[in-house]
Amino acid sequence: TEDPGPLINWLLKGRSELNGMDRLAVNFLFLFVRTPANILRRGVGLMTQPVTGPVKTVAKLAKGDTQGARLEAADTALAGMVMAGLAAKALNGDLVSNGPKGEAERKMFTAQGGQPHSIKIGNTYYPTKLFGPVGVEMEAVAAAWEAYAESKAGAPTEQVLSQMAGNLKNAMLEQSF
Repeated sequence: TEDPGPLINWLLKGRSELNGMDRLAVNFLFLFVRTPANILRRGVGLMTQPVTGPVKTVAKLAKGDTQGARLEAADTALAGMVMAGLAAKALNGDLVSNGPKGEAERKMFTAQGGQPHSIKIGNTYYPTKLFGPVGVEMEAVAAAWEAYAESKAGAPTEQVLSQMAGNLKNAMLEQSF
């Protein structure tokens, strides 16, 4: 199985102190914690790879791990291309986080088949939650674009970042891990 990360591992350690039915119930419930944690961790990893990848590549080269460096560079290039494609979809209005705020725009958007937290492929909108870890990246790009597009000219950076964080929070709550 995949390592879910330090936070989930810390939570999982508490299971060893339980007995019988309590332990069985907690083991069952942790299936619903581990899977979302892995999807979210992978999604955030994809999202940050274009920034962190070059640093990891250089670190691997410094250690003499040329194969690892090549793989890291390839992951970085692929993640960057996916991010660029998603950014293009967002700019065209085909990648949506919360969607239009105004009532008239929202009615027109839904009349055309649009829905919040979705990506338009062809003439159909598909929920981003169907795309697993890539859906997390889709939501981050859509949330960033909507926050930027909705911000008033000259709005403080903190306000735009706060709007983006709010959009991303709503998107994560929509995910059906």
